[in-house]
Amino acid sequence: MYNYPNYGNNQMYLQDLQNMRDRIDMQMRQMQQPQMPNQPANITQNFQLANAPSQNELGGKYVTGIDEVKSTLTLKDTLFIDKENKNLWIKRADGSIKAFALTEVIELDEKDKVIMSLQKEIEELKGAISNAKYVNECNDADVTKQKSTNVSNDKSSKK
Repeated sequence: MYNYPNYGNNQMYLQDLQNMRDRIDMQMRQMQQPQMPNQPANITQNFQLANAPSQNELGGKYVTGIDEVKSTLTLKDTLFIDKENKNLWIKRADGSIKAFALTEVIELDEKDKVIMSLQKEIEELKGAISNAKYVNECNDADVTKQKSTNVSNDKSSKK
């Protein structure tokens, strides 16, 4: 007791210890009581930084060539397209790669379809006309070169 110079007598020291014990007991009771509704509940925050991959979804990426496709690790089926949109690669999760060549499909409206069919007809007719001219030229050349087999040169056909 002589170690505590602030306490002049034993009675004050015991009262101070009793007060500390009462405060600790009160805090223990508060912690053991169920939380009241007016107290805020603990808040838990979960952050989902990326969508969970689904089995039905395909990933995709632009690449510069097949070497980049081969060196990329894929955990699901992934499409790779070159930046010129001419080649497509599908890399499976097991590492196998399929390559495809891409061509653009331009959808035509009815007017464009009519124009294209007329242009095709014109080209066919031009071909038929040039073919007919060639056949006529060949026939004319053959007629002038051939001799008649039925008529002799020294006899006339009229009697």
